[in-house]
Amino acid sequence: MASSPRTLLREEDLYGPVRDLLVAQGYSVRGEVRGVDVLAVRDAETVVVELKTTLNLDLILQAVDRQRLVDSVYVAVPRKGRAIGTRRWTRLLHLLARLEVGLILVSPTTLAASVVVESVPFDRTRSHDAGKRRRQALLKEFAGRTGDRNIGGVNRRKLYTAYREMALEIARLLAQEGPCKVRRLRELGADPDKVMGILRNNHYGWFEHAGHDLYALTDKGRAEIAP
Repeated sequence: MASSPRTLLREEDLYGPVRDLLVAQGYSVRGEVRGVDVLAVRDAETVVVELKTTLNLDLILQAVDRQRLVDSVYVAVPRKGRAIGTRRWTRLLHLLARLEVGLILVSPTTLAASVVVESVPFDRTRSHDAGKRRRQALLKEFAGRTGDRNIGGVNRRKLYTAYREMALEIARLLAQEGPCKVRRLRELGADPDKVMGILRNNHYGWFEHAGHDLYALTDKGRAEIAP
């Protein structure tokens, strides 16, 4: 008799759905084999599945340890709708794929098991290409900063980004010179490629038009650069 959905949170309630999934794929399955929750064999191929009620670090560490024993390792947990689709969930899936650990989810309503992440070799070339743009953005931000103004690990504080540093430099120039045209600000040392965009976007509310192609500092801008 199938387990009631109400008791599916128990690890043993995951066994039946996972076993049925593997049997349908041609595996012979045994439970609790020398400390392994599920061992499946098909010809010369061996698969281990570890059952837990929550996808956590302990389960992932256990799965990685099992990789020394068999060809493929999966972890199986109940499907929890609130977790799926979150940023943390997406990162967990990426971690499992990178570790070459598969993931099986068991529905608490249908008791059906489905593979979400396959236990296959990780495509590092594809992963590198996907992260290339983020790497370039990191290095661009690093190069755009003039010093180490932020304390690593501190949250909910104003951060000095490369953009903010450039805006502060423009604000200081306007405080020193008074209203200026963009050309003059470039002559004074403002970033020639970014000054126009920073003034037009006025992200911080520090600048205002003072005439044709002429910009001045607002009271908010003066307060920002005040010693």
